[in-house]
Amino acid sequence: MSGGSWPSAWGMKHRSSPTGYEVYDLWTGTDWYTSTEAHSIKVDTATNIWYDGATTGAPTDVTPNGLNLELYENGTLIMTLVKPTEASWISSGGGPGTLGNTVDTASFAGTTVQQIQWSITNGSSPTPNSNYYLFSETPGGTAKGTINLGSNPQAGVTFTSTYLNPSGADFTGIWYVGYGQNATRVNLASYNFNQPKKVFCNFW
Repeated sequence: MSGGSWPSAWGMKHRSSPTGYEVYDLWTGTDWYTSTEAHSIKVDTATNIWYDGATTGAPTDVTPNGLNLELYENGTLIMTLVKPTEASWISSGGGPGTLGNTVDTASFAGTTVQQIQWSITNGSSPTPNSNYYLFSETPGGTAKGTINLGSNPQAGVTFTSTYLNPSGADFTGIWYVGYGQNATRVNLASYNFNQPKKVFCNFW
């Protein structure tokens, strides 16, 4: 656990295993913080990509950053935690956006209800001319923005793009950054504009 105002003894403990996911929820050291999974995060066991696990509350964005997960609430970093390095779903190495610095990572840092600021940070072996997309729905949908890594991408370089709502209204719903289209789509990060809560955690 890094930072935060909740007791340091509190953390994230495995709570449930719905099909295709493992869910971790807030644990006080003696009991769950709530009777529901309102403060949970979850990992897709097919891709090792982490998401917010609840439809209400925070974090509003769960972003991988190397070996860490960064939890954001409406663009503000509220927690950094270390991802598990040994688990059944990563025994074969996982998928895009997993552990280490060989893969490209996505972030919604700096996003507000008036503008979406999204970025891609190259891993140690970026693929030339790779395209990453901003979507407002999953798994289908039309890309709202594109970041192309160019013909000679360099390790550790971050590309950032900003998307403004053409109507001028506040953004709502869950937005995604990923690559591929439709059935081949892989989401690397998500941002939920509808969730006001905080999570401060360790993995237990």
